[in-house]
Amino acid sequence: MTRDLDTLWRAIDEDPTPDGLIRRRVDPESPYDLFLIEARPSRIRSFRAEFREEPGTLWRSLEAMKGIECRVVFGPDSTAIDVVETDGRYHEVFNALVGELLDGLRRFAAVQDSDKGVALDFLAGRIIRWRNCFKLAPEGMGTEKQLGLFGELWVLQSLMDNGIPALESVAGWKGPDRAPQDFQLRGSSVEVKASRQAKPVSVRISSERQLDHSADGPLLLVHCAVDVRNDGSGVSLPAFVERLRDLVGRQSDAGILLHDSLITYGYLDVHAPRYVSAYNVRYVDCFEVSDSFPRIRESDLDEGIGEVSYSLALSACEPHRVDLETAIGRIVGVGA
Repeated sequence: MTRDLDTLWRAIDEDPTPDGLIRRRVDPESPYDLFLIEARPSRIRSFRAEFREEPGTLWRSLEAMKGIECRVVFGPDSTAIDVVETDGRYHEVFNALVGELLDGLRRFAAVQDSDKGVALDFLAGRIIRWRNCFKLAPEGMGTEKQLGLFGELWVLQSLMDNGIPALESVAGWKGPDRAPQDFQLRGSSVEVKASRQAKPVSVRISSERQLDHSADGPLLLVHCAVDVRNDGSGVSLPAFVERLRDLVGRQSDAGILLHDSLITYGYLDVHAPRYVSAYNVRYVDCFEVSDSFPRIRESDLDEGIGEVSYSLALSACEPHRVDLETAIGRIVGVGA
C-alpha cells in the first residue's frame, strides 16, 4: 500500500495546477470516499475519509500530534475526517499511517454489519493508537527505547515458549499501554528491565506502582543483560519482530494484536532500516516480588507524595531470585 501511495503522491506532484486542492481517490472499491489531497500553493498534504453515517463519539478524543493534525468536518449528507501533514519531516510516518488506515478500513468494511460499530469511530481509534509514533523523532525510536522494546519482546517469546498461548501472551503485553507492569495475565504480573551495562548493578523503577501487586499470582521482576553490537552478531530488533510475527501467525488474531501493540509502542516497519543494532542476551535475572522485597509501594507514601522513581540495587534482590522458566510455569499453572 505504501508503494501505491507514493505513486499517487508523485501524480499529484506532477499536476501543474497552481492553486486550489489536488485530489486523487484512493481505493476506489471501498464503500467509503477516500482521497489524497494536496493544497496549492502551500503543498500541504492530507488524507480525507468521508462517511455517510452517524459520526459516533470517539472522534472527540482526537487531538493535534507532532507532525499531523486531525479535523472532523460535518456536512449535510456526510462526515469527513482530514488527517493533515503539518511537518514534512514526518512524511514517512504520515504515509505509513495513511496506509494503515486504508488497510484497516478494508478489514472494517468486510465485517458483518451487525458486528461492527461506526466507521468514523473505528478510524479515530486507529489514529489514536498512533499517538506514540508521532511523539518520537521523525526517524523513530531512540536507542534506549529500542533496547526496552527488545527486552519486552524477549520476555513475550519466553511466555509463549513456556506454555502460555500466543493470543493470551500478546494480550497480556501491557508495556505499549504504559501500564504499571509490562505484562499482566492470569492474575500475575511481569516487569521487564533491559540493560546494556557490562556489569549492571541496579535497575530504575519508574513509579511506586511498578512493584506493587495485589492479585493472587506472582509479580516477577525480570532483568535482561544485553550485549548491543553493530558488527552483525546477535539479532536486530526488526529481525526479532519478524520472528515473533511468524511465531504467532501474521494474519491470526494474535498477529494482528501484536502488530497493533507494536504501533502503540512506537515501532513502525518504515523505520526498520534505521534499527541496525543487534542484541544478544547474555543472562537473565528473575526475582519474585514478595512482602520482604526491597521496594516502595503506593501505601508507603504520605498523602501528597506520588510519581516516585528510584534506583534498585540488584544485589539487594538476591534473596528473591527464582528461575524464570519455573516462575512462568507457576503462571501457566494458574490457568490449568
